Amino acid sequence: MRILSLRMKNLNSLGGDHFLDFSTPPLSDAGLFAITGATGAGKSTILDGITLGLYGKAARYGNTSNPEDMMTRNTGHCLAEVEFESGNSQYRARWELRRAKEKPDGNIQPVHRSIAHIGGTILAEGVKSTEDQVSQIIGLDYQQFIRSALLAQGEFARFLKSNDGERSNLLESLTGATIYTRIGAQVYQQNKSMGEQIAQTRKQLALVQTLAPEELQEREQTLANLQKEYTAGEKQKKELEGQLNLAKQLHQVMEDERTALHNLEQNTLQNQAFQPKAARLELHQRTQELIQPLTLFESREQTLEQTRNLVDHAQQALVHAEKEWERIQHSYHFSLQAAIAQYREKIQHYQQQQASMESQAAEQETWFKEHQSEANLVQDQTILLQLLVDYDKNRIPLDQLTTRWNKTIENLETARENLKLPGTEGRDEPGDLSRTELSLTHCQDLLAQAISDADAAKEHLELANQLQSLAGHRHLLNTGEPCPLCGSLEHPNPLDPEPRDQRQDLKDRLTQAEQRVKITEKILTQIKDARDQLAELGEEILTYRKILEEIGKQITSGLAPYGLYLPEGEGQIHELGKTIRLRVEDYQKRTQERENLSARIQQFQHEILITRDGLDEITKERDTYFTSQPPGDQGPESPPPLSEARKTYASGKNTLTTAQTTLTERTKALESAREQQQAGWATLEQALKNSSFATLDELKNARLSQGEYENLKDEQKNLQDGKTRAQTLLESSIKKKELLLTQGAREDHQPEEMQKKLSILETDLVNLVRKQTAIESEMENHHRNQNQRERILQELADLEDQQTILSRLNDLIGSAKGDRFRKIAQAITMEFLIANANSHLQKLNDRYLIIPKNPDTLDLEIEDTYQGGTHRPVESLSGGETFLVSLALALGLSDLAGRNVRIDSLFIDEGFGSLDPDTLDTAISALESLQQGRKNIGIISHVELLKERISTQIQVEKRSAGTSRLLVKT
Repeated sequence: MRILSLRMKNLNSLGGDHFLDFSTPPLSDAGLFAITGATGAGKSTILDGITLGLYGKAARYGNTSNPEDMMTRNTGHCLAEVEFESGNSQYRARWELRRAKEKPDGNIQPVHRSIAHIGGTILAEGVKSTEDQVSQIIGLDYQQFIRSALLAQGEFARFLKSNDGERSNLLESLTGATIYTRIGAQVYQQNKSMGEQIAQTRKQLALVQTLAPEELQEREQTLANLQKEYTAGEKQKKELEGQLNLAKQLHQVMEDERTALHNLEQNTLQNQAFQPKAARLELHQRTQELIQPLTLFESREQTLEQTRNLVDHAQQALVHAEKEWERIQHSYHFSLQAAIAQYREKIQHYQQQQASMESQAAEQETWFKEHQSEANLVQDQTILLQLLVDYDKNRIPLDQLTTRWNKTIENLETARENLKLPGTEGRDEPGDLSRTELSLTHCQDLLAQAISDADAAKEHLELANQLQSLAGHRHLLNTGEPCPLCGSLEHPNPLDPEPRDQRQDLKDRLTQAEQRVKITEKILTQIKDARDQLAELGEEILTYRKILEEIGKQITSGLAPYGLYLPEGEGQIHELGKTIRLRVEDYQKRTQERENLSARIQQFQHEILITRDGLDEITKERDTYFTSQPPGDQGPESPPPLSEARKTYASGKNTLTTAQTTLTERTKALESAREQQQAGWATLEQALKNSSFATLDELKNARLSQGEYENLKDEQKNLQDGKTRAQTLLESSIKKKELLLTQGAREDHQPEEMQKKLSILETDLVNLVRKQTAIESEMENHHRNQNQRERILQELADLEDQQTILSRLNDLIGSAKGDRFRKIAQAITMEFLIANANSHLQKLNDRYLIIPKNPDTLDLEIEDTYQGGTHRPVESLSGGETFLVSLALALGLSDLAGRNVRIDSLFIDEGFGSLDPDTLDTAISALESLQQGRKNIGIISHVELLKERISTQIQVEKRSAGTSRLLVKT
């Protein structure tokens, strides 16, 4: 896998567009190139861009997917695009993040990811599908890629000097071998679970019971006997049901016969009782020939009576209408008078209101003349408020940056005091880090002195060890004979006391010196980190200060015409904005009030004109209807409204006219009704003379009402229908009885007794069915349990076969915490890692080899080939030697992680600062040898000597406002 190019936009300090082409000169020809730049400039962001484009994760953010914080501040769009080669194909992987409408303050939108052939089709889009496709094409997942292509040798420096337990955890973290721990624990748990499952299956088998063969045969015989008995009972039941059915039908027919005879007797008695009513009905039917003249006469007589009543009502209504008309005229006149008075009062009220409004308008005009500048404030409000918002928006991050600056200064002062460094007086200010740089120089001097003291203590201890080993040979020295070791003829006096063993004191001195080295290195790192943080913070603080100064000048010049100024207090910006808004609101409110006053004055003038017109119309209306005062000295206490009085006046007049007209019409109708009634009586009188009725009263008495007539007719019909039904039922019953007797029905069979016998027989059959069901259920349970036992026995055999395999596997690698398999896997991994690392270490420094100290642990030691294969602890390595060994381990892990994938692009992050010039030259030569296999190697560093040694460089150059740019130089 080879990286061809990297395109980035707005990633951290690398704001804007950046492009690195690794497939063309000079980077393609160099093979080994350096990535250089000041601390915090953005060197590591290049690695972040590579992992973002490929896997959607930034190397420095761990496993966090699609980190939003990667986007450069105050931008709305960022991307990382990597073109790479894998196998014989070339691909382009893209990661892109946007804010809504690409505005800096917009909401973060979903990440867009894709991978495609360069110049070809898109292979996948979307976060998950793209990640899967990239891993499949490269052959490495994210963790494998960063272990094989991004070499953080600092982790291996810590790996070298850790104890056994820490080294085990680091090895898992570096190699991703945590899966072996999970596998070992899972094997143990599965074996344990399998044993529990087998025990549970055996318990389950013991609970399944079946019948013995003789019990099964007995139940089959019983079931056959019950079936025979049930068949005989069913046959008897069918015969009994047939006899019961005939008995019920015969019983019902005989009952119907008795009912028909009884109904015929009752019908005869009812006909005898109905005879007087029949005569009354016949007399009524003879009146039907006179019904027309009688009805006509009665109708006209009724009309005459109704007309008399209507005339009386019309006379009463006319009297009432005349009295009401007099009252309505009086009320109408006083309503007109009251309306005229109201109009005059309304005109006076409007005139008073108009005068008051004109006075207020004059006061408003005086205020506007005194505050003419407020009109400009209304126009400038938006600009001034936006400037205040911008000022406050930039002041808040400045305060936050200042707080972080002060905190960093405090941490720096604490570090200085721990070493009692000079130059701690005063505080650095943004743009001036001279005190911090001076402290850094002093700390580096102290570190060099501490290392020198440690080396001296180590040499003294080695010398003391040699002296102590030689002290035992003093008794072999002879006067005048040369020393067999040094050849000297002068020897110590054998009688002199043995020199004091100073090795413990020297060991203590060495321990103290090494402790000072560690403390000084730690504090040096703290000072470097603080310096880098202060440099970055200082640039941002100066930038925000300049922005605030420019905005402050604009605000001050904008506020001056209105007697306002920019406050110094933290919370006063909001108060100033509130003051501006209140003054603008007051001006706008007064402007609106002035417009409202002018409109209301015009409205009152208009109302006065309209009211005067209304007064004239009402006065004219009063003079038109009433030329003089209507009767009555006083009007009502509360005269009705004029509109209501007008309606009442018109309605009363109409009512009076209607009453007069109605009385006249009804008087004429009364005369006509009298004439019609007399003509009807003449016709009826002539009809009576030609009928069987002597008088009108006799005719009326013979007539029945319609209800009486219909009731008698219904009663007569019901008697005739009842007789017909009874005769029909009697004839039908006799025929059915004769038919049932021929079918075998017997009159001595009682249905109730036969029903009891049938119920007893049915109960016996039900009991037989229950017995059969119970035996069948028991046999069904037997067969089901027998099948279940066979299934459980087969399942138990399968489980025991599986446990045999699991038990053997558990004996080999299983454990409750998974540590057994982890140790096996780590031992094998360590063996391959050491072999790969030693292969690289021979190229870096052929003096040393990494060897395991104990085959049962992960402890390491160093074999010194220059000292006859002497074994040394890794702690005895100098800083430069430690770097070379850890670099060899990192390269070995890269070979191990990418053993199935060819990795042609490597990046090594920092660590070269501890190397002397010769060792650095050796390391670079070894790395250059890797490029012979088409590898491109990038080294991230700020070591000046390395910059001189490696001519091809990607320089990350800091610019203003905390951003950087990329330059490729040779």
